Amino acid sequence: MQNDVVTAGDVMLDHRSLTLTFEGRAYRLTPVEAALLDLLIRNHDQIVRREEIVRTVWEGRAQLSRSIVAVYIYSLRKMLEPTPSSPQRILSVSGQGYLLRSRSVGEALDPPSRRRRLRRRTAPYRAVPALA
Repeated sequence: MQNDVVTAGDVMLDHRSLTLTFEGRAYRLTPVEAALLDLLIRNHDQIVRREEIVRTVWEGRAQLSRSIVAVYIYSLRKMLEPTPSSPQRILSVSGQGYLLRSRSVGEALDPPSRRRRLRRRTAPYRAVPALA
């Protein structure tokens, strides 16, 4: 492997020891968790499609259940998120894939697509003329 250690913000993965270091804590990873985290770190702040994850981490094995990626993402969230069920660091982007945020939680983290979606929802409703 070219680099033994890869980082995205305060998330650090050591390939040699299969160790994730985050906020001063170290976590031992399985080889699959390490491969998945490596892919997310190398593409931080970008959406990584589920198909790319399967192709890279599981070498394209088509027989995998659709939920296997979600299971491993949740495993990583338990290490990186204060509340894994309300993620701030590893996001699911509906219909697209997953995104690892490299910035700390205190910074503006909403991806632009989410901000636009929220703006659309809060736009004023148009009055519908009453039927006579």
